Amino acid sequence: MDINENVLGKRPLVSIMIPAYQAEKFIDRCLNSVIKQTYNSLEILVYNDGSTDGTQAIISEYQKRDKRIVSMGSPNNCGLGVARNRMVLAARGDYYSFVDADDYVEPEFIEKLLSSVMENHTEISICNYLVDKNSEIVSIENGYRGVMNWKEFREEILTERCSSYLWNKLFASQLFHNNLFKEDIVWEDLEWFGRCVFSNCVGKVSFVKEALYYYVENLESIVHKQEKLMFKSQCIAYAFLVRYKLAKRERDRHLIDITLSQLVPRVLSYMTYKKYIADNGVQEYDAEINNILGVLNVKEVLSMKYLSLGGKLQYMLYVVNTELFLKLKKRHLGI
Repeated sequence: MDINENVLGKRPLVSIMIPAYQAEKFIDRCLNSVIKQTYNSLEILVYNDGSTDGTQAIISEYQKRDKRIVSMGSPNNCGLGVARNRMVLAARGDYYSFVDADDYVEPEFIEKLLSSVMENHTEISICNYLVDKNSEIVSIENGYRGVMNWKEFREEILTERCSSYLWNKLFASQLFHNNLFKEDIVWEDLEWFGRCVFSNCVGKVSFVKEALYYYVENLESIVHKQEKLMFKSQCIAYAFLVRYKLAKRERDRHLIDITLSQLVPRVLSYMTYKKYIADNGVQEYDAEINNILGVLNVKEVLSMKYLSLGGKLQYMLYVVNTELFLKLKKRHLGI
């Protein structure tokens, strides 16, 4: 069957979701790449999250040109978690793809991901990607893994051999049924993926060899602003805490070791930024994150198979002389 055949009649098979905030400098390139997809049965949901620049005017202009574009939005900036959830709840497709407003994609991005899903009977397909650094394109080789079962993929995600980003992937819509994004954190995809890989709703995952997505390093984005570092570090620590707790719930010693090895350096990072950056983040998870280092013991940390030597040394220094650890981290990070 030709995947461009719309077997569902007028209902689109794939929903592409684009959250946009203060995106007037780059959303034209993003939308232009999306409407030129070789696969046609699409709806393109664009959520203007309270932008005060010319973002909405550009979205409206594209909407006139392409009837597949659905313009959504909020008068106030609510954050990526809210924007993504509202698009997911409005989406009509059987498959979801997420494209950030400052990024862009190859014309065959959807077609090749969808072909991979259909041919291999998987719930997720993943492509390689390129990084656009001030128009200098850098190739990122994630490796071609063919088809994985869910347990294999879970370990890839938990060890970060496979990224937890949403944007270079195609998802079956059922993965989001009763499984929306947490709305009060940044890097909500990191937290969502942690919950997703411990669920039982996915059978297999397939990989596409080609690099079909362009990730643009936008120095103005939230993850690069120093005033957001404490908030970011707390949210990242929380996301890895969720993974650790889920591994403990399953009583899987192997997964506990992996998730704890990933959690410890994130908690140390959070403690560093918490010390030196003004508290402008959410404090809801502070006590739970702080408690992690208190319940660990040196022997347990040193025996972690997946924690790097550098991570172990940082933990030891933090335990022996917290003040010196923070001083050295402050000097290294320039804060």
